[in-house]
Amino acid sequence: MPGVLNRYIKHEKAGDQYVGRSVSGRVRLGKRFAESIPYFDFSPFPTVTKETMMRTQDSWIKSRLPEQARNNEAVFCLFKSCLASIIYHKEWAKVNLHEKNPIRTSPFLFEDIPFAELVRTAFPWTKTDDTPEFTGIPADVVYLARNEELLKQLEEIKGTIFQESTRVISEVSTKVDDALDTRCVGGEGYAMSKYLIEKMDEVIQHVRNTNLGRLTCLPEGAPRMDEVTTHMEEVDDDNDIEGDLEEGFYELDVHEEGVLIEQARDAMVKKANKKILAGRQKNSMYYGFHHGHINPLMETWRYPKHMSLKSLISLWLVGVPCDQVPPLRFLKPVHVKEFDEKGKQLFNMRRVMKIVEHLGRVKNVWKPRNARNYWNGATVTQLWDKISPIILPHCQTVTKKGNKTSTHKTRERSWRTDADKLHKKRKQLLAIK
Repeated sequence: MPGVLNRYIKHEKAGDQYVGRSVSGRVRLGKRFAESIPYFDFSPFPTVTKETMMRTQDSWIKSRLPEQARNNEAVFCLFKSCLASIIYHKEWAKVNLHEKNPIRTSPFLFEDIPFAELVRTAFPWTKTDDTPEFTGIPADVVYLARNEELLKQLEEIKGTIFQESTRVISEVSTKVDDALDTRCVGGEGYAMSKYLIEKMDEVIQHVRNTNLGRLTCLPEGAPRMDEVTTHMEEVDDDNDIEGDLEEGFYELDVHEEGVLIEQARDAMVKKANKKILAGRQKNSMYYGFHHGHINPLMETWRYPKHMSLKSLISLWLVGVPCDQVPPLRFLKPVHVKEFDEKGKQLFNMRRVMKIVEHLGRVKNVWKPRNARNYWNGATVTQLWDKISPIILPHCQTVTKKGNKTSTHKTRERSWRTDADKLHKKRKQLLAIK
């Protein structure tokens, strides 16, 4: 189109970023047009702590990325920025993303990401040291940002003035009251009554200090007044109880009997609940009661749709800790009968995972013996990196045209498709040593 270059902002690719801000749905005439992308803000922490936190987070993310992305700093920085956006819009994505969207089955949504609570956005007037540089902002929005900075400064000045005025008014009123009392303003009766009250307070305080000094000077082992009183009350109570026991009976009316029964029942319930809570977490499983039986799954949880084989491996071994979904390897058909008829899909998952386990043991990347809490996003990624070169060739689609054969690679296949193909090569794969 003619005239585009004359109107295009070419400085530091700001035109592309302006177009990106417009396409993202931000209102062009509003201040939100100047909002930054989501990012991890470590600026409130000291330098040493900040660097330690950033190294911890980077190593956590890299351990769950493929080797190609792990060793490429440009790809890693881009992915980290995208991850911050996914965290920031996580609740919105759960509601609005298509049910077959691959982001729903991403391993980064299955686990709690370190320092996810530090993700935020900022404006030019609220930016910090970690805020990404603002580019692609039109001149009118820049002026709007400056106006917002002025308004922020005015609010701070207003708060300071209010605090100082409150303090000054309090000090002035105290000094005025003291001056009026000194000059006996209000009559001699008012001045005399206030003088007497002050003297009475002094006398009471003097008596308290004197008695306290006497108590501290008592000989060692001598009982204090409060101890003597308490002891006498206990003796009286004991005498009363002994007298009742000597009579040989202790009658309860209907109300008292009901209270004791309720107390005993509450004690039994608390004891039972304590045992339940003590054994509630087993293999990271939290049990609940719905659909007529005890179930470790939430009532509304279902299998994610359009899972890839890698996502299935993660769900089978790790589960979804952030949603309290246990690893699927611990489930039985009765737990999934509401959405998986007779557990057919669960059986198919278990069948393909036997092949994955065998290949993992061959490559020495399966769970060692007596290892607890071994499976997580990092170990699943390590497992996939080792066995994918063996599995993926068997999952390719082969077509024949005459005497020529060709293979088709699809990036996002359903785990059912791969499971069916792997099951056909089951004997061949299990024979690998």
